[in-house]
Amino acid sequence: MKIRQQLLSIALAGALATSLLGGLALWLTERQGQALQNMRNSVSAVRNAMEGDMMHDAIRGDVLRFQLGAKEDDANARAEARKDLTEHTERFNKVMGELQQSPHSSDVTLAIQKARQQVVAYTEAADAVLKTNAHDQPLAAKRDHFDKAFENLEKEMEALADLLERQAISATEAAAQQQASMRWVLAAALGLTVP
Repeated sequence: MKIRQQLLSIALAGALATSLLGGLALWLTERQGQALQNMRNSVSAVRNAMEGDMMHDAIRGDVLRFQLGAKEDDANARAEARKDLTEHTERFNKVMGELQQSPHSSDVTLAIQKARQQVVAYTEAADAVLKTNAHDQPLAAKRDHFDKAFENLEKEMEALADLLERQAISATEAAAQQQASMRWVLAAALGLTVP
């Protein structure tokens, strides 16, 4: 074999090895990118659920403030409670909608749907309390209904938070495992290409 043919063979082998290594690196990078995206989605879902839980508590505060305003015959406190309830309800629905739009496993999706149903019942119960005349007797009955809705939503939000936490842990572990696999595969590929 002539030197020219040998050099051409070595160059072709190098080009093939470089192409294979480059293709492998692209594939691994794509997989790592997907693992990181899953992790970002999980973190975002946990954040939305936490914000939803804050709105859950804020709405309860609005109801309590309304009741205190009714007891003290403070029209300003009742008006502020109504205003804040509107804002908190809108924010609650927004974060729950964002949570529902992001990709999840089927069990998380089901938990979100259950929680959203309870959010509707809860915000309607809060609205019913705040629409009651400050001196009406049905206020206590509406408050009991609201408290039950609060407890029901509390259970659903807790179950959802547990699922989202497990999903986030799983996504983080998968990203770390993907990163370790990427290192080993690249090291092995480099070892094969170095004579």
